[in-house]
Amino acid sequence: MPPRGGSATTPYLPKQIEIDAGPNVAGQEIRVYNTNTGEVLRDIAGGSGELLVELSSTTSGWTEGDVLLIKTNGDYFGSTTLTLDGTGGQSVSVSVTQATTTNTVGLR
Repeated sequence: MPPRGGSATTPYLPKQIEIDAGPNVAGQEIRVYNTNTGEVLRDIAGGSGELLVELSSTTSGWTEGDVLLIKTNGDYFGSTTLTLDGTGGQSVSVSVTQATTTNTVGLR
């Protein structure tokens, strides 16, 4: 299990999360919130709604058992959670719903 508090001499172990939210979220922001550390990563989804996140580059790093909340918000929105395992990479899909004036209240 990688320790918290990595440094230049003891970096966090690589951990990549492949996110697939589908083509409807292409160009929209995807947020990855580590519920254990409170750290939030934000990036823009690619042309097919994909995003590759490297957790070892975060300030707090990661530990097996951390829970990520992954959200997208825009014309299509959705969220899912992922519990980190001890492997170097994991994949997750996010189901999205088209935004309407009635289902986006409080989400932005």
